[in-house]
Amino acid sequence: MNFKVKNIGIIVLAASALICLPLSANAEVTDLGLCKGAVAVAMMKDPEIIKGRMVNGTPHVSYVRSVDGSRWDFKCKFPESGLVIWAGKDKSSGEWGRWRDMRMDSRIFYSETSDGVEFKEVMRGSTVVTKVFEYSVLD
Repeated sequence: MNFKVKNIGIIVLAASALICLPLSANAEVTDLGLCKGAVAVAMMKDPEIIKGRMVNGTPHVSYVRSVDGSRWDFKCKFPESGLVIWAGKDKSSGEWGRWRDMRMDSRIFYSETSDGVEFKEVMRGSTVVTKVFEYSVLD
């Protein structure tokens, strides 16, 4: 009986220590994760289907569209804190398209929250989409 009481005490102590940790204590989002989240918002895709890698310091991400098996490629840059700009690869030529940074393009902003990273797509001053992705899906 004394053995069970000690084990319960240890479990309660361990559980209460975990509850006191901030949710993002060990989480850190990378440029690759930010690119993945921004493309997921812009293309209305689940970030878990998006794969990526760094190429010469620039995050490149892609996904395969389930309806036709076509591959879609993107790259991102971060001209200022909290902003992601992306460019897509032209399927017919294989060349990179323009950066989506013109006045009429939507802008994708991000900020870290206790639940993960919040992405907002803003067009002409109005928020079109807001999504929060957990850190684990942006790995």
